[in-house]
Amino acid sequence: LDQHAGYGFLSVCAVEIADMGLAGTPRFLRWQNREFLYRLDVRLRGEPTFITLKSEVSSPVLAILGRYFSHYRPVRAEIALTRDTDRLRMAAGDGSAELEVDLQALARTSSVFASEAQAAQFLLGQKFSADVTRGRVRVQTIEHGAWQPRFVATRVARFAFVEQLSQQLGARFELDSTLAVHDVPHVWKAARWL
Repeated sequence: LDQHAGYGFLSVCAVEIADMGLAGTPRFLRWQNREFLYRLDVRLRGEPTFITLKSEVSSPVLAILGRYFSHYRPVRAEIALTRDTDRLRMAAGDGSAELEVDLQALARTSSVFASEAQAAQFLLGQKFSADVTRGRVRVQTIEHGAWQPRFVATRVARFAFVEQLSQQLGARFELDSTLAVHDVPHVWKAARWL
């Protein structure tokens, strides 16, 4: 488990991907995706990384192809996204996940991170993701642009998966903060075994 200030982190990423596709394929074969990604921050060989515990995706293409090209375990889900100048709301159609943030209000947070940049470096700055399957470790390289994060005011953060995990582990999860980023290009390489 990777730690900061004595705390471990289970991150919930509410993601909108505007232009996703496989490298080398024509632009018309790209798709959009909305996703709730649940990830646990860990260290592998001294390097920060994360293990994906669950990934709910809106794209049927990603739900199928993602099983072969990544280890994020994508599962198809209805995910709605609404936004205006002040607010953003993302919710799973079955009611299992909901996030609403105020994009204009000053975030009042008692985060364990001293700054947005420090939070982004720890929570988002990983160069690869990891997974363990049948006792073997797989990694997937991630290349991404600059994050330019900012803390935003969280109005609703409700995730049934986190509540279930809390009950199963007998552990208490507490919201530290919500970071908003936008327009960050990513390239995920194919997963490989170590």
